[in-house]
Amino acid sequence: MMTRNIFDRRSNRAANGYALKKAVENELIVSKD
Repeated sequence: MMTRNIFDRRSNRAANGYALKKAVENELIVSKD
């Protein structure tokens, strides 16, 4: 249970980091136009 919780938290952080990176890339693309 404890290890699963740690794994879920890590995967959530990775997903958030990926979404943030995508959002930043979209912002850069928008600001270029």
